[in-house]
Amino acid sequence: MPYESITLYKDFHNLIRIPNKRIASGEVASADIYTFEISPYELLPVARVYRRDELPSLSSSEDEDYQRPLIPEKLEIIRNKLHESPDFMFPNNILVVLSSDCKFVDGEQILVIPKRYGAIEVIDGQHRLLAYADESLKSFYEATYGEDFEKRIKIMVTAVQFQDVADEDVHRYSARAFVEINMTQTPVSSTHLYAIAYPILGMTDPKAIAAQIIIEVNERSGSRLYGLFDISQTTQLGIFKPITVLTALKTITNLERIQRLQNAKSGSPLRRKCGYENLFEVPVDKLSDPEILIRQGVVCFERYFNHVAAIFQHDWPQRGASRGSSLEYTKMIAGFVKLLNQFISEGLDWNVVQEELSKIKDNIMQLRGMSTYDAILFDPAHSDIPDAQPSATDDYRFLHANRKHPTSIQDILAKKHKS
Repeated sequence: MPYESITLYKDFHNLIRIPNKRIASGEVASADIYTFEISPYELLPVARVYRRDELPSLSSSEDEDYQRPLIPEKLEIIRNKLHESPDFMFPNNILVVLSSDCKFVDGEQILVIPKRYGAIEVIDGQHRLLAYADESLKSFYEATYGEDFEKRIKIMVTAVQFQDVADEDVHRYSARAFVEINMTQTPVSSTHLYAIAYPILGMTDPKAIAAQIIIEVNERSGSRLYGLFDISQTTQLGIFKPITVLTALKTITNLERIQRLQNAKSGSPLRRKCGYENLFEVPVDKLSDPEILIRQGVVCFERYFNHVAAIFQHDWPQRGASRGSSLEYTKMIAGFVKLLNQFISEGLDWNVVQEELSKIKDNIMQLRGMSTYDAILFDPAHSDIPDAQPSATDDYRFLHANRKHPTSIQDILAKKHKS
């Protein structure tokens, strides 16, 4: 049985069509662009919003979600504005993608949208649309305008319809448009953009791969890093900001540099090749495959920080309870990631990595004058220990120096300023 339809007219809906345009860079198909005015109450039943958060998913696969989490406070602010001014109309358009069964009838200058859920996908402006999905607001409009209130309430829309492409490509192109719009216009979390870079866009640059490793480690219940990163998948209760760690990790996840190690015969390239093979536990040529690099990167990252957490057990952070340790600072975790990169460059194996981490603990204990490790070691109030001020690189230098002998953060900073 065919669906009923929403029919948009040139005059009544101010419908404008611009055919065959490019809306994003890269390998994105051409699209027809439409702008029109419509009641949000006509749009809501047919609109699907992809998002990555703790709310019930509106898509068939959580792995494909890419929209931002809904923010209840933002919805409330918009609804209050709408209550105050019934005739209010947003000055900017929401952006949607039309499914392939939406049809433009050229001779009649009409756009026909099937009345089915998912006929359009919201790419940008989800809060502006979903703010109308509120019973008290609908009752307010009905009391103000009567039963035909839906005809009085309008929202402006820009709609994109990609031409002659498969459904999976429509989703990928939509994600590309979402990324580019928000990188140039709306201050969306950079981590959120990187979260869709590999699984949806297929990007394999170092940051995209690093982001995927962090996301997967953060979701693994057996990892000591489980839920510690402040990303939407863990309802933003984590304590580490992933961008800083991602920036440190990208040095390890550079596919081009890894590929160049395949023929390493001597010197630092050979040591680094051995480091990858020892700690990622596969031949280095296998790591040229992004899937394998991510899979083994998750294993390596998790195992490394499991060792860190075990050796510095009284300092290791926990969600929901502060220990007062510098290990609760994102920059210190990023410093440990930089240290992992150093271990790879030296060609170390896991036994030696554990030994080196233990040396760091012993030297910092000596620095602190502690004979027994039974309390916080990385106390940021102690002048010899990094607090929140030093950079991730300074924290790395502090850790690296303490592999050999007790070295305070003040020594590291003084040496830095001299150079």
